[in-house]
Amino acid sequence: MIEVTTLKHNRTDEQILLQALETIHDETEKMREKEAKKIWSEISLPFSLHAGLLRYTKDELHEIRKRLNIRNASSLKKADLTAVLEEHIPMLMKIILCQLDEHLFRLIQNMIHNGGFIFAPAMETYQIKFLQSLGFIFTGTYKGEKVLALPADLIEPLSSLEGDMKVRSILKRNTEWIRLTQGMLYYYGVLNSQTMLEKIEQYTKKPVRPIEFFNVMRQADDFYKVVCLEYQGLIHQRVFDPFKIKEEQDSRKDLDYYPFTKAQLLQAGAPDYVPENKITQSFRRFLLDNYRIARKETDQIIMECIFAIKVGESTNNLLEFMQTQVEIADFKTAEAMMNILIQLNNHTRQWILKGYMPSEIFKEEKEALHPLPLKKENNKHVTTRKIGRNDPCPCGSGKKYKKCCGR
Repeated sequence: MIEVTTLKHNRTDEQILLQALETIHDETEKMREKEAKKIWSEISLPFSLHAGLLRYTKDELHEIRKRLNIRNASSLKKADLTAVLEEHIPMLMKIILCQLDEHLFRLIQNMIHNGGFIFAPAMETYQIKFLQSLGFIFTGTYKGEKVLALPADLIEPLSSLEGDMKVRSILKRNTEWIRLTQGMLYYYGVLNSQTMLEKIEQYTKKPVRPIEFFNVMRQADDFYKVVCLEYQGLIHQRVFDPFKIKEEQDSRKDLDYYPFTKAQLLQAGAPDYVPENKITQSFRRFLLDNYRIARKETDQIIMECIFAIKVGESTNNLLEFMQTQVEIADFKTAEAMMNILIQLNNHTRQWILKGYMPSEIFKEEKEALHPLPLKKENNKHVTTRKIGRNDPCPCGSGKKYKKCCGR
């Protein structure tokens, strides 16, 4: 009787939990729909900066104020705040532009050369909100189409900045800073601010003013969501536990950061980067040969596996993840999949290894363990220990040697 009662209670609790989750999901969807309706409300073109600002709530105006770093205006009423922004935005546009990159500037250029608006490209909601917070890019629906638009009275001043060679040079520099930073964090996971600045100077061969660099990275953080700026430094957004990664890195004092080339970092700093090598190619081919799956989807799966390895997931956990993505019907398929995942683990540049692969670490340690020529002195018999197949792998992966680098 007790067991039956407990079972009923468990089922009731489960139903209550499921209902609560459904309610949360429904409420979240309603909020998203409401937000989208507000972002893409009807807009008349052309429009003035004043008319554009009137479309915003007081809270949205304060987001612009904070982005533009306008002080002594936090307690203003909406009408007064609108007037302050209308006065300051034209004066601050150049400063804001000089904190963006070439990709965002091209969006603005396209609007300038298309009569002040463009059809909205595919973007996340947080990216749209970032553009709104700049104060001079507005969103809405025009003739049934979602658009990004500039106030008519700002098109000419923005056009003059487009021809400013100093601004163009700064935009190019910012783009390089962002890509290098994203590339370094793709490989290292975490870097303190001083180390990052030193490496940026090393790769660009130019001095870097910290305040300029971090202003650029804050904008990039808000738009791209790849780099997180925290008090302990710069962190890749896929890092779950930066303290653990940093602790592991600091414990390897005799291991320097892997010396990537500038080209390698710029490549890794690109959106949705997936490394191309024999292992990833083999993984992709295995998926394409055994499953009805698109190339883009295989790259997404490979990328997820790589980041799982970077955060320290075991190959067993990777196999469990793969079972949620594709059907692993028999032992033979599971074994083939595990072999690929082990190889991927051994040849993935890991955060705790400061950008090295486990296979590279093992190779260095193996070479360091080569015995020196023995002197025939005192007839002492000296032996060297061979790594057993069931011993822990010296690369530090935590797996047995036979299941890791000894394959």
